[in-house]
Amino acid sequence: DTKFQRAYVNGKIGGVEVQAGRYHWTDFNGGSIYDTRMDGIQLGYGKDVKLVVSAGKANKADVAKDMYTAELGTKIGVVDAKVGYYNFKEALALTDTKIWTVGAALAIAKDLKLGATYLNADVDDYNGDDDGYVISLDYKGAKAAVAGSWGLFAKYYDQGAGTYIAHTAEADVIDANNEDSEGFKGYMVGANYTVAKNIVGAVKYYDLEAKKGEGDQKTLYAELNFMF
Repeated sequence: DTKFQRAYVNGKIGGVEVQAGRYHWTDFNGGSIYDTRMDGIQLGYGKDVKLVVSAGKANKADVAKDMYTAELGTKIGVVDAKVGYYNFKEALALTDTKIWTVGAALAIAKDLKLGATYLNADVDDYNGDDDGYVISLDYKGAKAAVAGSWGLFAKYYDQGAGTYIAHTAEADVIDANNEDSEGFKGYMVGANYTVAKNIVGAVKYYDLEAKKGEGDQKTLYAELNFMF
């Protein structure tokens, strides 16, 4: 959304992290459900066990109207664990959509992290696939403050159309308005690199296909981010 302008407040009130106004919101499943702007408020509390809740209006009326979310994350031994609940009102062609997620990630070698998330949707007015999973693998990672730092990453998606509203992937095959597709599956691989301090570039390649019927998309995507 090239016309998107952020207008929000971000701070702490009595130990509670507060963000309110118009801002970019991404679910902590890496954007596998929603990755675009919202107008609303977000509250976060806790350290070892952190709860983050939000409520507001979604990006556009054709994406969803109101949205309410709750995410809980903690560390159990060497495992980063998380659960989430997402409620979107009048979402896409699916009317009201409720999505539950559970996920975990752990380091399997030095600088190498493996993650997995299971998603399940309550979509009473939709006959398609209502669950799915995402598997991720990350090696190192570009740090904005460290020029020359870099990383490699990959994801495999198998998501029913009820499990995402505004997906983070830069590919067209994942249009959840297309009920006939029943969602999508496929993979993404990519790399990022810090060109100079606070300048990070990334390249991603997607190979995705509809879970039912015709439709596949191969996409090469590049971006350069400047941090201020």
